Amino acid sequence: MKLIEVKDLPDSAKSLAVAVAPEEVASELDAVYRKIGSEAEMPGFRKGKVPRPILEKRFAETALKEVLQSLLPSAYDRAVDEAGLHPIESPRYDDVKFDEGKGILFTAVVQVRPEITLPKYDGLALVRRKSSVTDAELEEEIARMLKPHGELETVERPAAAGDSLLFDYRWKLAPDGWSDRSRTSCEAFEAATNGSLTSPTPTTTTTPSCADNPSSSKSKCTPSKSAGRRSSPTRW
Repeated sequence: MKLIEVKDLPDSAKSLAVAVAPEEVASELDAVYRKIGSEAEMPGFRKGKVPRPILEKRFAETALKEVLQSLLPSAYDRAVDEAGLHPIESPRYDDVKFDEGKGILFTAVVQVRPEITLPKYDGLALVRRKSSVTDAELEEEIARMLKPHGELETVERPAAAGDSLLFDYRWKLAPDGWSDRSRTSCEAFEAATNGSLTSPTPTTTTTPSCADNPSSSKSKCTPSKSAGRRSSPTRW
């Protein structure tokens, strides 16, 4: 392999003109024809015994493709190393010229890692931003992080925003019938009722709109006799 020339192209691309020696091409052709000859089956010849001249007439195009597929990437890799380039993509091969007596000539075009010249940055002044957190904000965040790890406790009082409810209900899917659903929890109490349910006692029967019901105007919800609140775990 011989690296003939390296040209700079726009957009951090390089063009490499590369030559592959005739000896290298001949050696690769011999290897390809040996492989083809070991597999070829032709009338009048035993498998693996077809003469080279006949193989060249029959499989010349196939042999050339295999030689190029083998030698071009190999020669390109060596040319890149010799030029000290750092490609960031696979190359495109242009102007490929093959002559068994003269070797192979080709051009590889590839984008490389761009060269960046950093401006002078020594002595730049930086302003450190200060942030302050109040005790109230700290307590609020701690409470928010602890809440998912708490446990539900049954309470004997009217339900309130933030409580978890366990209730039986059924919704009307069609004018001629009811569909029963049972023992469902409603976590987002205030959002689920859209403010329409205001602190019912455990023994009150009402008709709130349920979060699970796609048609709240046709729902009938009956809260059970228990409501719960989530307690926070102990902080150490």
